[in-house]
Amino acid sequence: MTKSNLQDMLIVINDMLPQPNLMPKTLYSLFFYVKSITSPCIIIKHFYCKKCILYKGIIDTSEVCKLCLLNENLFFFEHKKKTVFADCLNTNISDSLLTEQDKNFLHQNLIGDYLIYGRAIIKDKTFTSEIYCRNNKTNSYTVQLISNSSDSVMYGTIRFFVRVANNIMYIVFRKFEIIHIKIFYHQALRKQVKHILPIEININQYILLNLMNIKSINKVIKVGDYVCNTPNLLNKVT
Repeated sequence: MTKSNLQDMLIVINDMLPQPNLMPKTLYSLFFYVKSITSPCIIIKHFYCKKCILYKGIIDTSEVCKLCLLNENLFFFEHKKKTVFADCLNTNISDSLLTEQDKNFLHQNLIGDYLIYGRAIIKDKTFTSEIYCRNNKTNSYTVQLISNSSDSVMYGTIRFFVRVANNIMYIVFRKFEIIHIKIFYHQALRKQVKHILPIEININQYILLNLMNIKSINKVIKVGDYVCNTPNLLNKVT
C-alpha cells in the first residue's frame, strides 16, 4: 500500500467515525502513534551480484559470484532494482519444486547451468509464477504477452523464470489456446464479445521465451476457462 492510498483510507475512516474521535488525521500522527506502541524496526538489506543479480544473502561480502565469477563488492538491491530490465527478487528455487516434466523441458531446451526463480520484476512490474509459494497466493502469473518480432499476442501462465550462465533471462510459459468458435455473441448488440476469450489449457504445452524478445507483458484476469484480454493494471504484488 502506498502512502497516498493510506492517506485516502484515513480520510474515509475519519468521515465514517463520529466526531470528535481519537483517530489520527494525518500520516505523521498515525506513524507517531504506531511507533509509540511498537518495538523499533530493523532494516534488513539484501545483497545481489552487480552483474547477474544472483542473490547473496543479507551479509555484504566480496566473495566470487558462483554464477558469473564476478569478484566485486555486492550492491544493496533495493537501490538498484529499477536500473535493469528484469531483476530476480528471491533466491533460486530448489529443484524439488519442479516436476519431471519441468526438468525434462529444461534438459531438452537449455545447455549448461541455470538458476530457477519464482518471481521477477519486469519493467517495474512484479510477476510471480506457478511454482512460487507463499501464504498470499495472488494470481499474478496469468499474463498477456506481445512479441517483438511479429506483434502476435499470446495468453498463458508463467511456469517459472530461468537465468542461464550468460545472464540471459527466460520465461517458461504455459500457453493457452483461444477457442474462437466459442466467443460470446451479444444478441442485442449483434456483435461478438471479444474482450472475454474462451481458452483451452494444455498442461503439456511449454514454451521457452527469451525475455528480451518480449515487447510487453501484462497481467490478465482468468476465471475458469475464460480470460479477459484487457490488462489487469490494478493487481499489485510486492
